[in-house]
Amino acid sequence: AGLTARLLTLVSAGASATDDEREAYALGRVYERADETGKAEHAFERAVELASVAIERGGRRRPSVEWVWTPQGIRAEAIRALSSARCGR
Repeated sequence: AGLTARLLTLVSAGASATDDEREAYALGRVYERADETGKAEHAFERAVELASVAIERGGRRRPSVEWVWTPQGIRAEAIRALSSARCGR
């Protein structure tokens, strides 16, 4: 219930409402699936921004199996999704 409530809050408030790159990326995917391209792009841009800051600060360390959830992985996936969204227009 807590995860759903957080997601609904983010969907209503937008990507600027989070300071977590993983949440911003996940929100972008939600918007992408709903054909909200502009909002998806903003969320992916926010994810890249937040991940870059986390990387500069040393990031969160996780096992290599979970690389995609590190700031580096989130940034790479968000850039890929952003490029895809912009090319698909």
